[in-house]
Amino acid sequence: MKKLDGREQVFLEGITSGKDVTQAARDAKYTERTALTVAHCWLKPDNPRFKKHLYERYEAIRKKAEASTEFNAKWLLNHIGSLLTCDPKDILNEDLTLKPIHDWPKAWRMRLSSFEVKELFAGGGDTPVMKIGELKKIKWIDGTPLMQMLGKHTDVQAFLDKVQMDTEVHLHFDDQDGDA
Repeated sequence: MKKLDGREQVFLEGITSGKDVTQAARDAKYTERTALTVAHCWLKPDNPRFKKHLYERYEAIRKKAEASTEFNAKWLLNHIGSLLTCDPKDILNEDLTLKPIHDWPKAWRMRLSSFEVKELFAGGGDTPVMKIGELKKIKWIDGTPLMQMLGKHTDVQAFLDKVQMDTEVHLHFDDQDGDA
């Protein structure tokens, strides 16, 4: 594969970072005319100005990025499923106090919407102030929309109405030219 020159490298970095072709060409210090009229042709195999070495490098970068992306339908289904099947014993000690958050399984940490801790004190005046406990307020994300998303997924189809229809079709063609 032909080595990319400096401007081509900057151009590809621009495209793979999400810039449009024209802006990527400008950033690579191509002329404004080239950026506006020619750069968009470089990655199109059916164009006479196509640059095969640039296209091959672009495809290699794109495929590598695509392969490293873990977010797909299967991942989403597994993620939602793990959020919906959390077991409270995973975050509680034997005496039913909460474990520290860093000891919680990831699924429980991901369900957390907000967490508030208030220390409770007693005393004042002539009595020394003393901590008597903590109040912990935990808010979880709402599981209902998650269940709905999971149920609507094409592989699950929990909310799909299945209707069976039996039909008969009779076709009758008349000869309109009169050639019977």
